Amino acid sequence: MEQDTQNDNPLDMTTRAKDSPWYAHDVAAVLQPQTRSMLQTHANILPDDIIAHIEVTRSKAWALAPYPSVGALTWLNPYLTLHLSHDLVLEKVKSGATILDCACMIAPDLRYLASRGAPAERMYGFDIEAGFFDIGFDFYRDRERWHGSFFEADGTKPLSETKLAVLKGKMDILWCPKFLHLFDRAQQIAVSCNLVGLLRSVTGSLFIGSQNGRPVPEEMPVKEGSLGHGQNSIFGANAEEMQRMWAEVGERTGTKWEVEARLLDLRTVGLHVEDGSWYKRVTGYNLQWTARLVEA
Repeated sequence: MEQDTQNDNPLDMTTRAKDSPWYAHDVAAVLQPQTRSMLQTHANILPDDIIAHIEVTRSKAWALAPYPSVGALTWLNPYLTLHLSHDLVLEKVKSGATILDCACMIAPDLRYLASRGAPAERMYGFDIEAGFFDIGFDFYRDRERWHGSFFEADGTKPLSETKLAVLKGKMDILWCPKFLHLFDRAQQIAVSCNLVGLLRSVTGSLFIGSQNGRPVPEEMPVKEGSLGHGQNSIFGANAEEMQRMWAEVGERTGTKWEVEARLLDLRTVGLHVEDGSWYKRVTGYNLQWTARLVEA
């Protein structure tokens, strides 16, 4: 199994230069055909204008919050299309299930679901940066026709202290992409326990995640203060570790879950190219899981 040999070099997430290893300069190489099609049909962007439209949008997002995820264009393509539970989620939301996109940024996955016929009225998203919502409206050109709801909220805080309190116990599906991997193992479990409170306490409620993972679970150091929430490391799990983590979530919340997980090597689907940087080495795997509530 692969083991990172440079774990003694903390990742500096404060680096905001455009020559950073996470800044994607070739937009066309990142843009997936399905996303291109959605921009043409959902946003009515002319084919020849799509790349420029993406670049303008990234400039706005970079000015708001120059996160590595903004520079890397991880917000461009909906990760749900790669997920092991894609068909299940699409079927449920098209049938009217409520879904909350956690740390949604410009909510590409919600727009994808809407483009496939799901009712946006049953869709919700939250992010700590509310400015992303306006950027999303401009990117998808749907401000006047989008009927979903967005909340400015910090998912690490108790629900009662955030605007998410109005959604407590009302969601059928939590979709949590590119969020929990920002924390160490203990905090990933704590945040999951907090967010579980948003789900309906009925058999079949789903907590679905997609994030960076590792073949061998490990805590990876980050430069002190670079993540802004007091964490000195981020945890990369694999499928087996995710099973163990959700067993802990169940113990802490008095619930039981069926968990399916897999670690997808993004190199095998043409979505990752190494450049020798540590950042690229630790972001080449997409950890996916589906936790189904079986006992509340």
